[in-house]
Amino acid sequence: MAAKSTFDWNISLEDPIEFPGGKVARTLGEAAAFIEKLPESEHSHPKWQLAIAELMTAAQRQSPVMHARIAVLQAIHRDAPPRPATRAVRERPWMRSKRVERR
Repeated sequence: MAAKSTFDWNISLEDPIEFPGGKVARTLGEAAAFIEKLPESEHSHPKWQLAIAELMTAAQRQSPVMHARIAVLQAIHRDAPPRPATRAVRERPWMRSKRVERR
């Protein structure tokens, strides 16, 4: 007999998700409810479909909640231009240019 999978939509998000319009989701269920209310044209977008799948697997405790949060944030910001990658590089001794003193 197959194991019955249950959903726990009351699982808290580590950090709340702020949706456009100011609504804030603090649980998986609140995030899922927001997505359910989207128009069909939005709801059927692949990024939202991935977010729904990640929310469901997190609610079943089969994947980390952070994966669901990231998928929802990517769906929200899917049309935003990519930010340039910046990385602070600490100078290491071997990175310094070698000065050759000439006499």
